[in-house]
Amino acid sequence: MDWNSGNFYRNDGVDIGQFEEIPYVSWTEAGEWTQYTLSISKAGMFNTTINSAAKDAEGMLKIKVDGIIVKENIQLSTTQGSDKWQSITVEGMDLPLGELIVKFHIIKEGSSLLDFSFIGL
Repeated sequence: MDWNSGNFYRNDGVDIGQFEEIPYVSWTEAGEWTQYTLSISKAGMFNTTINSAAKDAEGMLKIKVDGIIVKENIQLSTTQGSDKWQSITVEGMDLPLGELIVKFHIIKEGSSLLDFSFIGL
């Protein structure tokens, strides 16, 4: 059975496409989420840059860290193409020292997620 609409990288229920052989999460639906482990060497304020694309519809997500919502209602703009990536910056997240579980929760479907980075201020 095919659980990956992008048919790239692996077939475990996450829809993964490819852009220039780089995997990205796509075909997102409301209620879905992706989880990552992040290691913070110094507690403090961080911004997050998210690279997304959306052909027809704006997406929306929220970010949780260790189960606590740190940012919500993050708008991901329509880029007029599924391979036209746009960076947005989510400002002002106070993160503690140590290993953290970061979840990106899809609130409104439609966007693809290429990558993200956390930048200490």
